[in-house]
Amino acid sequence: MTLRCSRPLCAAAELDVMRPSSERSINMRLVLICIRGAMCAAMAGCYSAEKYEAERREELLTIYPPGRTSREDVRKKWGEDRPREFPHYYAAARPTDGWESFGKEYVRERALRSQQRAGEAAASLERYYGADGHHFLGLCYIWYYYDAADKLLDVEWQYASD
Repeated sequence: MTLRCSRPLCAAAELDVMRPSSERSINMRLVLICIRGAMCAAMAGCYSAEKYEAERREELLTIYPPGRTSREDVRKKWGEDRPREFPHYYAAARPTDGWESFGKEYVRERALRSQQRAGEAAASLERYYGADGHHFLGLCYIWYYYDAADKLLDVEWQYASD
């Protein structure tokens, strides 16, 4: 039995042989475009998170004006019946040596940043955990920093992953 090749079949076979190199070229271009797009999205995403935190903080400062908002006002807005226990709630008072000597590093760093923003050290702080309200199923922590008279000095928004 001999196989014969008719002209149309051979022409199609020749095209198939040529196709993979052109497809590879197109595929490589698509891969490079996707990689570049992913890199741009990653860089924009990092910037957006920092920008979003700053925007949320500014919104919180309008809701809770420093110097006029009391600890009691904050508690009323979060709900009087809200459980005041970890992890949904956290509170701390400034040690006599200052926030620099506070044992929990993440709390110490936040309290010191607040001190830089507000221009004075907070006597105490509270952190609430709950729904963000701006993102569907988004969770966040909101930190409140108070002076010795329980008046708000500063507020800070933090993304929560759980």
